[in-house]
Amino acid sequence: MAEDGGRLVKTVGDGLLLEFPSAFHAVRAALAVQRLMAERNGQVPQDQRRLFRIGVHFGDIIVDNEDISGDGVDIAVGLQEIADPGGICLSQAVYANVRNTICPVPRRR
Repeated sequence: MAEDGGRLVKTVGDGLLLEFPSAFHAVRAALAVQRLMAERNGQVPQDQRRLFRIGVHFGDIIVDNEDISGDGVDIAVGLQEIADPGGICLSQAVYANVRNTICPVPRRR
C-alpha cells in the first residue's frame, strides 16, 4: 500500500477506508492485498480464513481534517459490499481507466 501512495484514512468496524493518488495505484494495491491474502489463506484451515471484499472507485470527495466523505467514498463502499469474498469490485470509471494498464482485471459485470 505505501509504495502505491496509499493513505489509511480510518477504520470502520472491521473495514478500512484508504485513499490513493490514482485509480491505477488503488487497483494495484488491491490486487497485491488479495494475492497476499490468498497466499496466507492457503496455509490456514478453511473455517479460519480471512476473505476481504474490496471496492474501488474514484470521484469527488470532501476532505474534512483527516477524514474524507462524499459520493466517491459512498460508491466505493457500495462496491465493496457487492464484491465477492476475496474479490475486488471496480466502478466502470476505474475499469475504463486501468483496463489497458493492469492485467489481469477481468470484467465480471
